[in-house]
Amino acid sequence: MQVDGGFCAWAVREKDVAAEVQRLRAAGIAVSAPVGNGRQRPDGARLDWETARVGTEPNGTFFPFLIHDLTPREQRAFPDFGGVTKG
Repeated sequence: MQVDGGFCAWAVREKDVAAEVQRLRAAGIAVSAPVGNGRQRPDGARLDWETARVGTEPNGTFFPFLIHDLTPREQRAFPDFGGVTKG
């Protein structure tokens, strides 16, 4: 980012990726079927999600990709607010 890394892939969080895929296809937009994925954190916790690619280009080219996190947010996101506690 310090040397202008340019744009990167971006996502739209969906509660029901399959329903959004159907909606987009009905509107004539190319979209892949939902695909499950995940990873294991260094502490051993498992994180799972599903995604679908919108359009035919690689993720981040123009359209966002759709994502639904199957793991509760508090187990996968630890925002740092510069030492300030939010909430």
